[in-house]
Amino acid sequence: MNMKLNLKIFSLLLVSFFFAQRCYADVIWPAIYVLDSYYRFWYLAILTVVVEAIAISKIVKINGKKAFLISLVANAFSATIALYICTFSMIGWHFIVDNFTRGTFNTFNEVATIIIMFILSVLLEGLVVKFIWKYKIKEIAISLSIGNLISYSVIAVDLFIFGGWGRQF
Repeated sequence: MNMKLNLKIFSLLLVSFFFAQRCYADVIWPAIYVLDSYYRFWYLAILTVVVEAIAISKIVKINGKKAFLISLVANAFSATIALYICTFSMIGWHFIVDNFTRGTFNTFNEVATIIIMFILSVLLEGLVVKFIWKYKIKEIAISLSIGNLISYSVIAVDLFIFGGWGRQF
């Protein structure tokens, strides 16, 4: 790996660590529950990185070490900066959609939150991969989606089946 690539990776990881704190506020919306559930199951990130690396290696046809590094960096960004971008961008969704759906916490908004955050997460991870390794987002999106599907499926099960929407903050 060249020095420029190492500097990009190091810079991105360094910035990511500054944002690795939980968000607490007096205002609550479904994305906060998704964020909380994500951090409750943080250990799934290990499985996600491995599965995503295998998918990247097979689909993009690159060696396993490079695929693992891509997955690790993309997920480090996603678990820190991207999750907060997704969480706060959902305020815009609620600003518009809540007028038509009878409030913030209803099934439509809860399902939409998970789906939109999933898509945004894949897109933001794809942008990181594009920025550092110059892969096209279309080229890498399926691989990143496979990894994110693990996390967001567990989040959906936690929130809808195990009553996560009823948690108190």
